[in-house]
Parts: sequence; C-alpha cells; structure tokens
Amino acid sequence: MNKNYENANVVSVAGVMAKMNKVNTFEEDYYENIPYEDREDVKQLLWKLAVWGNADAAYELYNLYINGYFGKITDEESTKYLRKAANLGHPNALFVLGMSLMSQPSTIDMFNYAAKAIEESARKGCVLAEGVMSVLVADGKTAKRWRKKAIKHGCPSEGIEIIENVLFVPLLMFGHPSSIRG
Repeated sequence: MNKNYENANVVSVAGVMAKMNKVNTFEEDYYENIPYEDREDVKQLLWKLAVWGNADAAYELYNLYINGYFGKITDEESTKYLRKAANLGHPNALFVLGMSLMSQPSTIDMFNYAAKAIEESARKGCVLAEGVMSVLVADGKTAKRWRKKAIKHGCPSEGIEIIENVLFVPLLMFGHPSSIRG
C-alpha cells in the first residue's frame, strides 16, 4: 500500500494549516484570513490529501471552490470535489449532494439515489440529514424516531418544517422513496 495513502487518514485539514505555520488547530472561518498568495499552497495540500483518500480535504476543497476562495467560482470544480467527498463517505457531502439532486429530481432513480445519499449521511450523524429522514420515510413511527433524533442533536423543528416545504413537490411527484430502510 502506498505510504502516502496510509497517512491520508491520519493527516487532517488542521494538519494542513499547521504545516503552513498559520494556526495549530482548524477554525471554520480561518480560510478568510489566508493571504491570496498562500491560497494556491492550501489548494495543493488539500488536493494531495483528497487524492490520497481524505474525505475532509475533498469536502474542504468543495467549500473553498463554492465560496470563491480560489478566484472565480467554478461549478465544475466544486462539484468534482463534492462528489469525491461523498464517494469517500463524508456525511456533509452526502447530505449536500443528496439535497441538490433531490431538489431537482429528474427520474425516480435519481430521486432514490439522492434519498440513499441522505440516509447514509443521517446514519453517519449529519443532523440536517436526520431531519430530512423524518420527512422522507413513509412509516410514521420511523419518521417520528428520526425527528426526535434530529431535534435531540440540535436540528430546530422549524428547520424540519422548511425541509418539508422543500421536499413537498418531489414527494408529490415520486412518493416516499422505497429504497431507504428508515
């Protein structure tokens, strides 16, 4: 096995920042303070980690691209890293990808694929995905269990109501996904 790949799971986004001698721990809004001339270094370090299989690095690249930290926002680049992070099992990437696909469903297969991504995200602890699961599952008892779990983990009930509104049309078009276990 490639020695670099073995280290990819140990090295973190925080390690990237520490390696640049900028900070010792990762802070969510820190990227805003990175001088423009250092952004290419950050991009290269995160890219290497993503290539080596680090889901956090792939998701960070998605966030940085989508927020324009590398200049012009390119959907193609950001989507590439979102899909990579989702394929590596990153809970937030699975949620974002699932909701993106579900908000514009084109076929029942795409809708079910999106539902599976959201379900996996919820099972990995993404609070918003737990809230979505409370809307997606057809069984009232299971939906209530997901709703309680989401609220317990910090998802406001108002957020679940917004989710219900967002998913109203896709659920009307395709019904509750049969592909999720609940």
